[in-house]
Amino acid sequence: DPAELDLLVGHSHVLSLRDRDRSRRGGGDAPAYITFDMDVLDTTEAPGVSNLEAGYPGMRMIEAMKTLQGLRGLNIVGADVVCLMPTKDHPNHITSINASVILFEQICLITDCLT
Repeated sequence: DPAELDLLVGHSHVLSLRDRDRSRRGGGDAPAYITFDMDVLDTTEAPGVSNLEAGYPGMRMIEAMKTLQGLRGLNIVGADVVCLMPTKDHPNHITSINASVILFEQICLITDCLT
């Protein structure tokens, strides 16, 4: 969808979407590993990260989920979530909760490849 692509421009994951499209054109059977850096999220969605980028709007969780769901169909063999700092994630632990949601989506992508 061109409108969604316009929304993604300026975020660091655009290269990943291009790689996804290249992989699909080539058959999509090459193994892929997903690393999700929590620093890419907006500070309102993930305040408990190692490198806050104040003054720059980050991705919203809905954008992150759509990006991950857009990888469905690739041969995902593994995944991780990085830059979560539980000692900074107070008082409501929203960063940890959002990291678990992202990790669950990654596990679903891996499971899709096994079925």
